[in-house]
Amino acid sequence: MNLTTTIVLGTGLILVGCDQLPMGKSKIQCNDENSKTLVKEIVVEQLQHKTSASVKELIASGGQAVDMAQLRNTITQLEMNVADVRTSKDDPQSSKKFCEAVLSVSLPASFIQQANQSRTFYNLPDIQQLAILNDLNLENSVLNYEVSYAVQPTDDGKKVYATLDNAQPVIDYLSTVTLDVLQKNVRQNEYTLAVQQQQEQAQQEAAEASEQARVQTEYLQLQQAEAKQKLDVANNKLNLVWKAARKDVRDELLAEQRLWLKKRDLECRLKAQDAEPGYAEVERLACETEMTNTRNSELRSAIAELEAYAPE
Repeated sequence: MNLTTTIVLGTGLILVGCDQLPMGKSKIQCNDENSKTLVKEIVVEQLQHKTSASVKELIASGGQAVDMAQLRNTITQLEMNVADVRTSKDDPQSSKKFCEAVLSVSLPASFIQQANQSRTFYNLPDIQQLAILNDLNLENSVLNYEVSYAVQPTDDGKKVYATLDNAQPVIDYLSTVTLDVLQKNVRQNEYTLAVQQQQEQAQQEAAEASEQARVQTEYLQLQQAEAKQKLDVANNKLNLVWKAARKDVRDELLAEQRLWLKKRDLECRLKAQDAEPGYAEVERLACETEMTNTRNSELRSAIAELEAYAPE
């Protein structure tokens, strides 16, 4: 049966007309196959219209276009059924019927898998969670929703028109999921590119950190070498002062000198404990250098005093 569709903008209703009624039938019933077919066609038409509008918004915002033929093919994967039909209002004076029924939409496993994969790339809830968030009943890949519609033949009995006015939540949900399917490859490419960029950035940061660590290590080694050189100079000067003293003077100062050496070692080790990480050795060497230079002056004075009063 050939169907013709007319979209009435502004009212939220879509009217779908079909060929004339079967021979000998002047009225249409809610549970007629014609009626149920019209309801499904309305849903498909609304779904295509809604998803097409979303695609246009996507393109306007800089996103990639979606092939319209692919959109229609994706929607055809959805299997729709109208069941549990009831006539909610039947006016004997009119040929119009007001109906209620359960619209069931079966989502293929591949459809669900692609949609969920697509949503993970944007950290979105899966379609089961999305249904719950929108107060929709999705069980075992079947979406069930109570719909209200009306059917009425034309006065000449050549066509039947149907209106459906409460299926917007289902249309919005199916449009979102359909767009998820259509955008899976694009989102996957975006995700792969983002991961690659993050990895490259991490590698660059790691290389910069490694270079910075190398420079810091090299500089620290230089500081340690410089500090040790200064300590060696100070020790050499101290040794020259010590060796220049008379033996009897050295013997008298030996116990004091040994005690000072132990003090220098312990005091500088303690001081180095408060240094910044990695700089403990530099701090210890600098401390020993400072104490050695001070001891050098003290030792000179002590030796000079002892030698001045020592018997010839």
